[in-house]
Amino acid sequence: MLGRGRPQRWQEPDLGALIAIYLACFRDHGPYLAKGEVGSIRVICADRDQGRTIMSYVAEMLAVPVLKPMVVKELAESFQLDNNVRIEVGTASYRNIARLHSGRGAVGRSRIFQERGQQQSGL
Repeated sequence: MLGRGRPQRWQEPDLGALIAIYLACFRDHGPYLAKGEVGSIRVICADRDQGRTIMSYVAEMLAVPVLKPMVVKELAESFQLDNNVRIEVGTASYRNIARLHSGRGAVGRSRIFQERGQQQSGL
């Protein structure tokens, strides 16, 4: 990726890691987060092996001198950045995904989508 030169061809793990880095590091999530809230960029993988591969790609990209100061904490399955955003990698199991969408977050997201639909239909 960025630290090891350009690969011969892009593959899904490469793109997943690159998109997560872009969304976490180069987008301003401040207007969407409450004070003290940490945003999550979650990369869903087919299995643990692919998850380890993506984590190594993310770690390599975050080791670039421009992005390295942004890393606050590195854990086994996530990176905490200084802009209150966390990059997480997880497997695509029903229980993991259902846990993520339970509670207030799912209701808030569905309300946003309903409002967007009403705005579009009103045009």
